[in-house]
Amino acid sequence: MNRLLVAVIIAAAVGVIFSIPLLSNNLATAGTVKKIQFTQTLTSSQDPGLGHSDEQLAMVLLPSNGTLYTGTLTYTASEPVQIIILHQIDKSDSKGQPVWTVNNSTMYAETIINSDSNGGTLDFAGSAIGLHYTNSSQFTATISVDGWIRGTTPEFLQNNTRIISENNLKLSRAEIPVTIPLDKGSYNGQPVYYIMTDSSNSMEASQVSAKQNWKVQQSPLLAQAPQKLLSKMYVFTNGITGNGTQGYQNEVFSNIPSDSSYTPLSLIVQATWSPGRTPQLLNSTKDILAANATGALTLTVTDYVVNTPQMVWPGGQMDCEKQH
Repeated sequence: MNRLLVAVIIAAAVGVIFSIPLLSNNLATAGTVKKIQFTQTLTSSQDPGLGHSDEQLAMVLLPSNGTLYTGTLTYTASEPVQIIILHQIDKSDSKGQPVWTVNNSTMYAETIINSDSNGGTLDFAGSAIGLHYTNSSQFTATISVDGWIRGTTPEFLQNNTRIISENNLKLSRAEIPVTIPLDKGSYNGQPVYYIMTDSSNSMEASQVSAKQNWKVQQSPLLAQAPQKLLSKMYVFTNGITGNGTQGYQNEVFSNIPSDSSYTPLSLIVQATWSPGRTPQLLNSTKDILAANATGALTLTVTDYVVNTPQMVWPGGQMDCEKQH
């Protein structure tokens, strides 16, 4: 066999042998991967980097030894900012390239992206990422990050951020209790319990939010839902004082989840007692339609659509127990 070919084969074999420990180390590091997603509003402060004391920096993902971030950043800022991506390097490798350091000991190669814009989206990979302003004036920015952490999870993320394990997709802080107000309504004379999460009408959303200290989101597109996807929710605008959204008796629903026609989207029908008529407690669609037929009650179909999933209804309830 050609001596040159033998030498090449031996060199290749030696290269493979010596690369096995390095490959194992890389695979071990890559195995610690976690998903990260969050939205946050930041306020900049003086850039701590040496030679940058007259500039402002809002660090989105802080540097942490052995950590690599990858993902997508979307931001909007009060000033046109630069995007700074840092890459941890040995001090001996810092020759001839832009670097960032706070102590001349731990060094970071610096990628500067001049967006000349107050907002944008970009993909990133590095040891840290921040927004930078070449001015001493403070700025604010709202950012959203969707990405991955490889290596050690920094402490500041462990306590405040939604982190998902790549392997089992469990929330890191799923035990945090959330209090959601449960409203009471009626269906065929029986109580139902529901939550209101969204409304197509801004006034309705604001009114309910203020009443129950729970943020109902405005969602105008709900008003475009086809009629076949809507149940009816009767809301009383006068009559017997109670805990309804308008301050009167509880709302009455036309369907419950055990019905084949059930949908959590409810079209609001306003029920108003006519002048001179004595208000009564009505707790079924049948009773409401009967009162309307006699002229005692006026029904006004609005174009307000609300998302009102029922949690407990006659003969059933949603399983809200914590899953393990």
